Amino acid sequence: VKQLNNLLRRLKDQAYLFDLVSNDYSVVKIPKGKGDALKFELAKYLFSTANLDQNVDLSAKEKTNETSSSGDDEGYSFGSDLFGGGSSGTTQKTISAPRIEQIDLAEALVKSIDKSSDFYLQSLFIEGVIAYYNQDFELSLKKFLDIISLTKNQKDEKKRLRELAYFQIARVHFGSQQPNHALFYYDKIDQSSWNWPEAIYESGWAHYRLGNYGKALGNLISLHSPFFVDFPFPESHILEAVIY
Repeated sequence: VKQLNNLLRRLKDQAYLFDLVSNDYSVVKIPKGKGDALKFELAKYLFSTANLDQNVDLSAKEKTNETSSSGDDEGYSFGSDLFGGGSSGTTQKTISAPRIEQIDLAEALVKSIDKSSDFYLQSLFIEGVIAYYNQDFELSLKKFLDIISLTKNQKDEKKRLRELAYFQIARVHFGSQQPNHALFYYDKIDQSSWNWPEAIYESGWAHYRLGNYGKALGNLISLHSPFFVDFPFPESHILEAVIY
């Protein structure tokens, strides 16, 4: 997998990458036993380089100008933000046809990964993120819930993936104007996790949407305490200003 990652980092010419896989995947010379690894890494590469740094509706293929909400959470290193940073404004974003094709190709690659593969859970995560960008929120939630179901009582990397799935479910609900549901899943993040401060911050926005200004400020007071000195959240001051 490390060798595949190094290979992908050297693929600067995206046109070459499309020629490699878009028309006939069989033309790729897949190392023995590395087929699913290559599919996953290619899908991750295609998705992360599609420049979808904002929430975009890709469901209408003929459209080029799309509505989006800004954000900067990386989310499992795919460059995806399902949260939106708590902003409520919209901006126009142009998505070119090749970029849409790139997302479609990434989706096709992860869907071809077998359930018995070591990369199946990661492929479900990418499917969930892509479904969100396609505004298929029901499918997106299903993919993340599948991850949670399949990683029950798991440790290490699978436990981390389960936690990230909780985050994404919370973000999908938040983006769907369901802050109560979002809070339920933010509460699933363990207090011993390195991601707990992020959950505190994001749930602060959910409390704000519900009008629970006291709880939202309580979250910010916690984040600004000496206990979280190593977890800076400069964006939290935006929420603080909005509340006041």
